Amino acid sequence: MKTIINLMFLTISIIIYSIKPCYSDVHHHVSTGRQLFKALTEAANNGKDDCINISPGIYKGGFTYTSSEPNGLTISGSSPDQVILDGGGVEGVLYIDAVQTNEFADINIYGLTLRNGRVNGSGGGIFIKNGGSTCIYNCKIYNNIISSGSGHGLYLSNFGNKNINLGSNIFYNNGNNNSTSIVYIHNNLSDIIFTSNIIKNNSSFYKGGIYIISEGKVNINSNTISNNSASRESAGIFANLQHSGSISLYKNKITDNIVRYNSTETSNGAGAYIVRAKSVSFSSNIITGNSVKDRKGGGIYIDSSENISLMNNILAKNSAVYGGAMYIFPVNELNIINNTIAENSADEDGGGMYLNTSSFVGTMNIYNNIIWENTSNGNGDDIYIHGYGGTRNLYNNNYQEINGEWDYSENNLSVSPLFFSPERGDYHIQASSQCINAGYQYYTMYDEYGKITSNIRDKDNIKRNIIDIGAYEYNTDAKHPADTNSNWIIEESEFTSYNNSWRNRGYSYSSYYDGNLIPIDYVTRAGYIVESGGSYINTGAGKPVCWTPNNSN
Repeated sequence: MKTIINLMFLTISIIIYSIKPCYSDVHHHVSTGRQLFKALTEAANNGKDDCINISPGIYKGGFTYTSSEPNGLTISGSSPDQVILDGGGVEGVLYIDAVQTNEFADINIYGLTLRNGRVNGSGGGIFIKNGGSTCIYNCKIYNNIISSGSGHGLYLSNFGNKNINLGSNIFYNNGNNNSTSIVYIHNNLSDIIFTSNIIKNNSSFYKGGIYIISEGKVNINSNTISNNSASRESAGIFANLQHSGSISLYKNKITDNIVRYNSTETSNGAGAYIVRAKSVSFSSNIITGNSVKDRKGGGIYIDSSENISLMNNILAKNSAVYGGAMYIFPVNELNIINNTIAENSADEDGGGMYLNTSSFVGTMNIYNNIIWENTSNGNGDDIYIHGYGGTRNLYNNNYQEINGEWDYSENNLSVSPLFFSPERGDYHIQASSQCINAGYQYYTMYDEYGKITSNIRDKDNIKRNIIDIGAYEYNTDAKHPADTNSNWIIEESEFTSYNNSWRNRGYSYSSYYDGNLIPIDYVTRAGYIVESGGSYINTGAGKPVCWTPNNSN
């Protein structure tokens, strides 16, 4: 019989950043490198909370703040395009060593570029040790290299109990195929909030993107992590939660990362490598084109972790030797629900997913997934199960070929899902797909009229009382954001206002429209619709292509 799933750990944290004015005791305004050196020295020794405001310009040299006082430091520039700290290729750019045991040693860095750092140690762009909160916001960190240690772009070691926040930063072209990671964060029990950052075109020997060691809560939301490379242990995200911490990844784009050929056992998880977590949640992520040349888990590798949930993700065109899209070694609960897992490949077993249940003692629920056109040269094109542990439930999926035994299996399909345009990365389903209304409604709340009011999927996409199979609900109701009066017509005045908003706020590097950053392709689509008469429809394809001129008018 079917089981109602207790998704106790699926809590998605939405983080909104707001940069507040600096309320420090002492304010420094600097316009030369000499003045910046002096301000950092004074701030380290005056027994006050300090704010250093840097005027536009290029500041050469390695800048250092070393303090044993329990005070905070804010370093602020007007924008990273205007305020540039340059290590000149001979030293680290910014070095901050505060009191790790003091919770008042807060560090804030806003609106800077940090580039061309070179150091024989950790933290080529930024090095921070502190015990208070840390916030790094709206910075560009690029062309930094370390010859040993960790963190070509950023090294952050924090053993306090206050949050670590990184938001709207860009890390690119850091590293040179040696040392460890581009972003290194090590903390104890405080939360790590990593939101709306771009990590791209970086390389290192170990862990080519983000490397996190934590016993707290880690939230990685709405980031773009792409085209990074490493020889070992993930090119995108590596997180060790030390059997105490939890991690949530929500609405990230993790694409085209590669772990180069290396025969070691740890060369896994080109997109994401999660180990020793109390709970793991992947929700609404796009994980495509990641590759492990010699080991496991092209898109995702999860090892020795409890309470694992993957929901509403796209995993496509990833490759590995074992587990093209994912390789999972669960401890107890495993929920894989409403994902689209397509066109992944494995040189050996598990083209779509490889599930190692040899030590598994809980329940495995695989519901409502499209698992299609995956290939393997061994066993299990779509799913390969190793071992016999736990209880396995397989309901309402659409797949072609699996290898393994199930305790309960019902209502599964084996028909083409009719994707709109997989060659363009669009895995929305067409109106005639048999996946529509074919899902198992596993967790639902109803209003007084019997309509669905909430679901573990995005409730705005639930338009019927039965959900679809796959990551995307078939939905033709969503209107273009430029259509402010929601009449299915984009007027010239609406387009002008929308275009001006894009110019004022800038476009998003992410494909997600969040109401704050407007993707440029949304703007061009609105312009195309206006040029075609203004009237439009929604075909149900991926945004913004779904909005097409209404030629029937």
